[in-house]
Amino acid sequence: MDEQFENVISPRLAPDRRRVTWIVIVGLLLLTIALACMVALKRNQAIASAKNAGMSPLVGTWRNGEQSVLNLRADGTGRHRWNLESSEFGYFEWEVAGGQLRIRLFSKPPSWRLRAMLLFQNYGDQFEIVEKSDSVLLLHDSTSGNEIRLERCSDPELEAQ
Repeated sequence: MDEQFENVISPRLAPDRRRVTWIVIVGLLLLTIALACMVALKRNQAIASAKNAGMSPLVGTWRNGEQSVLNLRADGTGRHRWNLESSEFGYFEWEVAGGQLRIRLFSKPPSWRLRAMLLFQNYGDQFEIVEKSDSVLLLHDSTSGNEIRLERCSDPELEAQ
């Protein structure tokens, strides 16, 4: 009988139980962090969509003369081409707040990890919306002082990306 009791509380088994306990605790902690990040990203997208819902005239494709093309999407993402002859394009996120168009540029689609890291950071470029209509968008760049005139256009290749 003493041998059975000794096997139950044997010191050999204790480290295994502690290790399993720590693995379970660490696993639950990582799962909680991952779920919190996913919820925060969804919340951020919902806020951006709600902010942009009132600015639906901005959604679409716009050209800055013969220089560049921007595609603003309803979900707060976008694509751009700095040179009309180029087949390369970049990615950005955008929002409208307080009469300003705010843009955060990326060289490629951001991963969920990068979006989580940028969740609480400010947008890089901000432009005051001077005029908006179905065909013209006039922006004022407060950094350079320049006015940027965008005209509605179509770019099937950029819109398909």
